[in-house]
Amino acid sequence: MLNKKFIISCVLLCGTLVYAEPSQKNQQNDVVEFSENYQSFKINKKDRIQEVIETNLFGETKYNSVLVVASSKGGTFFDYYFYKIDDENICLGIDSYNSVQDDAVIYINTNKDCGTACKVYLDKPEEKQVFYVWEPLKKITNDNQKEKITIKTNKKNYSVYLRKGITDVELFFKEFPKVKSIKGLENFPELKNISFFGISS
Repeated sequence: MLNKKFIISCVLLCGTLVYAEPSQKNQQNDVVEFSENYQSFKINKKDRIQEVIETNLFGETKYNSVLVVASSKGGTFFDYYFYKIDDENICLGIDSYNSVQDDAVIYINTNKDCGTACKVYLDKPEEKQVFYVWEPLKKITNDNQKEKITIKTNKKNYSVYLRKGITDVELFFKEFPKVKSIKGLENFPELKNISFFGISS
């Protein structure tokens, strides 16, 4: 039964890849770009995923990823591999697998596109603070301009610079503070969602 569900999910994903439109217009008549330049293929999930991603991108294994983030959805597990590209942490590869099958599906960000969702670890040093999440056929941003967000809590104040074209932000706190205010969100016209992790209620 699980095997059948996994196959149906793959068929639906492939249908999405085939019929997705490359771009659309937003309300300001700007072109919205999507990540179309990527590779995807199956491998054995016991293989060294990082080696596969890096060999395809760099021609050799470098083992210089700065972060691997794991998540799951509906029994499917995802690992996101982030690398430092032009002083920014960008996702360059994803592997997707379940607990039943031996295969994993790998997606490689061959164009090194910058996604519009980001994870922000506020208690980390600046170079390990912001990670831009990339996914196939999702929105990307080529706007390198950055704007500042200032988060005031009952324990500490934080400032972080993010790309202006972001749509989703996840803020991670370490000391479980209470958020009092956030300034600067008006400078991000595409921002739709902001979520908090590690805060007290």
